[in-house]
Amino acid sequence: MRKIFSFVLAAVFTFAYEIKHENIGTLYHFIGYGDGDKFEVFIKKFDHPFENFKNKDIKIFPKFSGHIFFRGEKIDFDKGELEKNDGEISLSALSKWIKLDLNGKENGELSGKIALRGKSSKANATLKKERLLLAFALQHQNQARYEGLACDFYGSQITPKHKNTLGRILRNSLKTSIETSPQIDTNFIYENELLFENEHIRTACKSLNHKHKTCITVNQKNGKVLAFADIFNGNKKEQISKILKEAGLSLDAKFYLSPLGLCSNDDKCINFKQIKGLLKHNFALF
Repeated sequence: MRKIFSFVLAAVFTFAYEIKHENIGTLYHFIGYGDGDKFEVFIKKFDHPFENFKNKDIKIFPKFSGHIFFRGEKIDFDKGELEKNDGEISLSALSKWIKLDLNGKENGELSGKIALRGKSSKANATLKKERLLLAFALQHQNQARYEGLACDFYGSQITPKHKNTLGRILRNSLKTSIETSPQIDTNFIYENELLFENEHIRTACKSLNHKHKTCITVNQKNGKVLAFADIFNGNKKEQISKILKEAGLSLDAKFYLSPLGLCSNDDKCINFKQIKGLLKHNFALF
């Protein structure tokens, strides 16, 4: 009986959903220096705030958020603002450990201050790149307790194909949850987040309900996912294996690259200083 109920409910859900909110946003990438130390900022700003789920325990995407790589750390933030007006940019970002305030020309240099853990530095930065963001909020028409949210990043334009793909991911994810637990309220949040990119690599992380994170790094030239063989010198395998083992990794492990180093999906990282002499390329990361 349970299987029959699940099948019927899933079939109804396939046709009786409503995308109640479509939100476009912009992903900004700034590169700067604080007293000579490089920092990189990735900011997500949506056009509109998202409606809360009926389940208030579910954390939805804020209108403004991002992260910054600075002095060997990655700091997340969800307070601040970014304003563009008549060729001028005003940027502020704030969390418990970071405070960033910059102002300047959109096509020139921004200047101001950056403070990490209370230590303030003079800062300057430039806007490196802009991408578009798309997010969908979905609600079952007859069962308001089924709610979902999905977000992804794109290039300079969002096509109907992008919208169809993101909508399908959200619908299928909710459908699977309903088939698995039809008697339980279903809230689903999917995100494909740009963690880091430069001219050589791009690292993106997919997550479900802010957990189950999977990150990959691709080569910007050919779009292929990087493997250990693309990074390390092959004639130093024994030395490489030893370092990876000490960090709780192996040559078979999934990994990604960022300014923090070579990291696993559970965020165990090897600083580039430890493996500098073993790498084929530095990918402009140090």
